[in-house]
Amino acid sequence: MRASLQSTRDRLIRAVETAADTAPPSGSALWTVTLTDPNEVQAALKEHLGDDTTVVLTGTLERRLLLIEHTGTWTTAGTS
Repeated sequence: MRASLQSTRDRLIRAVETAADTAPPSGSALWTVTLTDPNEVQAALKEHLGDDTTVVLTGTLERRLLLIEHTGTWTTAGTS
C-alpha cells in the first residue's frame, strides 16, 4: 500500500473541488486559511461554497472529517 503524498490542504481543496465541481480560485481564503483553526476553515468553506451549502468539520486536527452537502449531494473527506 502506498502512502498518501497529499497534504492536509490538498485534501481540503480536492474535497471542495469534488463538491462544487470547480477548484477554488488562487485568491480564495481556502488556500491560506489556518488549518489548525476549525472555525476559520469552516468560514472559508462557507465563503467559497455559499450559504446554501451545509458544511460540517469535526474531529481533532489529527483525525478531522469534512462533510459538504452541495446541491443535494454529500462529499466526505478525511482532511488530516
